[in-house]
Amino acid sequence: MVLTPIGHSRIELEAVSSTNNYTMHLLEKQDVAEGTAVITSFQTKGKGQDKNLWVSDAGTNLLFSIVLYPGFLPAAEQFILNKVLSLAILDFIKLYIPRSKGTIKWPNDIYTGEKKVAGILVQNSIKGNHIEHSIAGIGVNINQEIFPDFAPPATSLKIETGREQDLRKCTDALFKKIELRYHQLRSEAKETIHWDYLHALFRFNTLHNYQINQRKFQARIIGVNEYGKLILEEKNKSRLECDIKGIRFLPD
Repeated sequence: MVLTPIGHSRIELEAVSSTNNYTMHLLEKQDVAEGTAVITSFQTKGKGQDKNLWVSDAGTNLLFSIVLYPGFLPAAEQFILNKVLSLAILDFIKLYIPRSKGTIKWPNDIYTGEKKVAGILVQNSIKGNHIEHSIAGIGVNINQEIFPDFAPPATSLKIETGREQDLRKCTDALFKKIELRYHQLRSEAKETIHWDYLHALFRFNTLHNYQINQRKFQARIIGVNEYGKLILEEKNKSRLECDIKGIRFLPD
């Protein structure tokens, strides 16, 4: 199977409210080739998970959205796209920080140790039982050195390596990793993707503190179901399935 060329076609913008919004409007007006990347140096209203904002200094980080047409994927399995993109970013991070404890904080943040280095926002358009198109918004902290006092704390490749990174080279390297992981999905290597994602999960199979509504408890992350819900196992072996709005990760 021929690899889908990620980033072969690029739309580069000095500034934009959100690359996902820009890409969405572009798809409404014209045909856009799969793998097209909308890249910007600065977002005025960058989108994060669950209506959060993605804050980034101008010209220091990777900020882009990619157009995908995963029509081969049933709508019920759409969370696997989050897995593919999270793994691709983790693959990229390990090029620069091979000894880092890189993990994926469910559902789609990338961590180095206890700090966030990247995030993803996938917006899918569903037609019938399949995905018509997907817009994958990605932000990776590359050269930024000072971050707002948000929770969780953030870091960047420059902070972790002590070196300024070439943004163009980083972009090309990340596109290649996304291309390889997306090809893995198109080749029906779903079990490999599921296994890799599970074993890359932040806090996987170790006891930590969580909160659902007003109840605080200790549990282990033991999996993610086909719909993307996190599966926790408490000390008494009872299991919970929760979505992003239903759970808080608490410090230990």
